[in-house]
Amino acid sequence: MMLANNLGKTLVSLLGVVIYLGSILTILYLLAFIADVGPFYRATAIIPPSPLLVGIQDVLLIGIFGLHHSIAARSWYKERFTRWFPKVLERTSYLSVSILLTGVLIHFWEPL
Repeated sequence: MMLANNLGKTLVSLLGVVIYLGSILTILYLLAFIADVGPFYRATAIIPPSPLLVGIQDVLLIGIFGLHHSIAARSWYKERFTRWFPKVLERTSYLSVSILLTGVLIHFWEPL
């Protein structure tokens, strides 16, 4: 039983390190995106979209990102999450979803 407990702690620690490194890479990716450095895919290079659709898309992207941050910060969400998963994974899962949503926001963002 002790071996399984130590293995679980090791896996959780390893997952934490991977997510931490992912967050650093995401921050660097976000900084490069803001500075407009590097090759970022732009659908506008193929077909220029209407400003209304671009605005709606960008607002939805920000809304999804903000919704996750608002919901995951609530105590009722944390209580429900810890019913299904160990408490030590709560912050790691929050950060991993934030990394994913930041990548989605950067990839699909269209300038007006």
